[in-house]
Amino acid sequence: MNLPQPDFRGVSLDWKAFRDLAIIGMAGLTDYLMDDTDHPFIDGMVNYKRVVDALGLTYAPDWIDDLRQDLENFVESIASHDSAPVDDQLTGGHWVYLNSGFSEIASLLYKSYYVPPAARLSYDEFRDILIFELVGMAQDGVGENGGNPDSSPPTYDLKLVSEHFALPTEPGWIERASTEFLHAGFIARESGQTADRERYVVTREGYEHAQTLSERLSEADGLLLSGGRGSVYFSVDASHISRLGLELVAKQETAVAELVKNGYDADATNVELIFREQGGSTSLDIFDNGSGMDMAQLSAGFMRLSTPNKVAAPLSAKYNRQKAGRKGIGRFAAQRLGRRLVLETATAGTRFGLRLEIEWEHFTAERDLVSVPIAITRIEKPFAHGTMLRIFDLRDSWSTAQIERSHRHIAELIQPFPLASTSSEEDGDPGFLASFVRERNGAAEVLADAWTAFFQHALAEIEGNVDGEGRASWAVTSGRFNIAQGAIPIGPTKEDPSACFSHLRDVKFKAYYYIDKETQRSFRSKVAEKLQSNGGIRLYRNGFRVLPYGERFDDWLKLNASNLLRKVLPPHSNRNFLGFVEISDVDGTQFEETSSREGLVENESFIELKEFVSSVLKTAILPIAAARDRRLTTTDTRQKQRSPKGQADDILARLATLEKNARDNPQYAIALSQVVDSVRQSVVEIGDTGEALLEELGMVRVLSSLGLAIGEFTHEIRLALEAVKASVSLLAVSVSDSENSSEKAEQLFDQLADFEGYLTYFDATVRDNVSREVSALEIRDVVNSFLGVVSPKIKRNELSMDKSFDGYGLFTRPMHKSEWASILINLFTNSLKAIRRAGVQGKIMIECGRADGMIYLDFMDNGDGIPAANSKRIFDAFFTTTSLSGASDEDGTFAGMGMGLKIVRDIVETAEGQIVLQDPKSGFSTCLRVLVPEASDEEIPSNAY
Repeated sequence: MNLPQPDFRGVSLDWKAFRDLAIIGMAGLTDYLMDDTDHPFIDGMVNYKRVVDALGLTYAPDWIDDLRQDLENFVESIASHDSAPVDDQLTGGHWVYLNSGFSEIASLLYKSYYVPPAARLSYDEFRDILIFELVGMAQDGVGENGGNPDSSPPTYDLKLVSEHFALPTEPGWIERASTEFLHAGFIARESGQTADRERYVVTREGYEHAQTLSERLSEADGLLLSGGRGSVYFSVDASHISRLGLELVAKQETAVAELVKNGYDADATNVELIFREQGGSTSLDIFDNGSGMDMAQLSAGFMRLSTPNKVAAPLSAKYNRQKAGRKGIGRFAAQRLGRRLVLETATAGTRFGLRLEIEWEHFTAERDLVSVPIAITRIEKPFAHGTMLRIFDLRDSWSTAQIERSHRHIAELIQPFPLASTSSEEDGDPGFLASFVRERNGAAEVLADAWTAFFQHALAEIEGNVDGEGRASWAVTSGRFNIAQGAIPIGPTKEDPSACFSHLRDVKFKAYYYIDKETQRSFRSKVAEKLQSNGGIRLYRNGFRVLPYGERFDDWLKLNASNLLRKVLPPHSNRNFLGFVEISDVDGTQFEETSSREGLVENESFIELKEFVSSVLKTAILPIAAARDRRLTTTDTRQKQRSPKGQADDILARLATLEKNARDNPQYAIALSQVVDSVRQSVVEIGDTGEALLEELGMVRVLSSLGLAIGEFTHEIRLALEAVKASVSLLAVSVSDSENSSEKAEQLFDQLADFEGYLTYFDATVRDNVSREVSALEIRDVVNSFLGVVSPKIKRNELSMDKSFDGYGLFTRPMHKSEWASILINLFTNSLKAIRRAGVQGKIMIECGRADGMIYLDFMDNGDGIPAANSKRIFDAFFTTTSLSGASDEDGTFAGMGMGLKIVRDIVETAEGQIVLQDPKSGFSTCLRVLVPEASDEEIPSNAY
């Protein structure tokens, strides 16, 4: 028996061939040879007797039983016997389930026994293959028999060409194809041919048509379908570039970040972004001073989609940085940002640079990606090394806020500077910074500051280190308090600071410590805003940010919880630190990301990391606290503890805690001795503080009584007001004949209306205060309500009153309406007095908005201002700048008692906000900014909008 062959129906077989052919048929590989008899496949089972009968195999009477035994014994692992299916109408069994592996064995046997059936082509498929192969023969100079043709140009008999390639054909197909080819101009008859010998030459139209078929169907070898098998290939539509740019990179800030990360991957130390506006055109320049690209790198990297470069080489060449850019997304980010890209690049070792120009609008639909030409030229070297991206005709406008948001996104993503590098390492990574500049009509403005601008205002620097053996140490330095403690060992337990951590290796961290009252006053509000939005300890693994650690509401080191428990007394919440932890774990042997890619798995290394960083921070701030105590003034002490007993209790609690810790941990001994030295001074201050507090408490009682009197007064006046209004109405009627008297009556009506407005406002304020109900307040409503009440006084004093609101939904955290009334009344009356003293045409401006989770209110006036000598005392109790020249009995403005701004500050600080004196806008002399936390979504009432 010859093998392989197309069919074995009726062929004489031996037992082995019969068994193999049965297995092939049971796998369904020869269904096309089976008779239309009872179907052998039902409910996942196969009947092997039906299979061999349907294939027409010859067999001896006992071979069916032998086949059953062979399936049971020889291939038991791939076939399982079972009873007949429920719907089987025949008896006799022969049913099996096919297990895994059966089909693979059958496929191997099929190749040994069967010739694959010839492909069956449709006419359209036959026609396309025929013209394609005909053109290929003509182009290669091959005849129908495979040899060289006798004539030039070659001529062909279509029937012989079809037979040469063994194309399956039907009667009339050759004649039909030749007629269509002639009509379409793909071929032409040979001149001088006879009727019994039709030969043809291929025309230019035929060549072009074959090229179209090649692009649409496949490469040439993939079109040899005569055997029923071949290869097909993917192609890419040019418009795919646009879809990738707009869909992969949805936000413009993300697109900029991806391009900046490419500079980081190229070992750049700085990336400069310049947003240009000139007339009506916009552009963006992104320059990095990295390694740049030569021709080979440009072709194999930037111009090739989805390269394995970041997988094959995950670290950068010079500084061994873990590469940040997403694979192949950089060029799409450039397409997302603008409609035209000009790329200039140069490497340190070349004499020339390269310039690439891409018009993204040329990548249109129904055009093959590889057919879009991109111009590249050699240019004079534009810079020593690096890459410049010039993106023209930007798709989006860029506001200052968007640019700053993009800068924050980049600054938070990539570690500002590496902790592991040292000055002794020549190739140590110096860090990476990005600068953002806006240029309008030639005038440049730097829009975003680096983190380092905030680091220099820190009270102290705290550093921690765990080496490759697990030995840990910490250090703290403070130029302000002349503290420099370094290389102090710390271990996993207090009993043995020199012990090594069991799992933690190769970790460094640095944290900058801040306390609001210790920050330079001129920079205090900026630092406070930075700490409010970015305070905490961030985690970077191999140079990249790991979220959510260090986010605004993430307390992964339990600093906020510890600060509330006050087991360690000095302030140490997340808002007191700007810092980051650096983990070197390229192979992922210590730390493992969670399946959601958000955070790290809580394994032994991560647990030790949290304990190490938290312990160092809470230990390192103790020397700072001791040094601050020696420097506290009476005023500072009074502000820190509001009662003499509270201050004494605080000192006793600190002493008890430090004494206990000193017994358990030698690291506390130094801090304890420093605190004990400060106790004597603190006890003396307690007495002075107590006297001041008693005086302030007396004033509070007076103000409380005054509040009750105001409430009683407004109640009685409201009862009498209606009678007064009725009397004035009768008076107006009686003098209606006198023009002069009637005018005065109208003025009296207006004054009564003003009086009633004041009365209503204060009556509501007193009632709200009594109820003690708090709610989230929209600052726009608060200001508008206040201005409605004081509008008569504004008119009488001929003041210019302006307001401005930046944004909507400016809800403050829940507060009493009376608290805001007190804040605005005090600020307004102070401004009125200052304007009167200055003797100018008065101007008052109220501006409101949001900044980093806070709602701000700026109250500005053009009065006589606040002298620099008094700027630090204006919030002290009983300090007043109001003289008799600023008071007016006629206007109801009296000489002050020095409690107004003190009350305002107490209200604001109770709401966890602050009030600061800051530089006013042009045209104004004083500006007080009130900052209150913005309400959360849960705190805003559902009917607030």
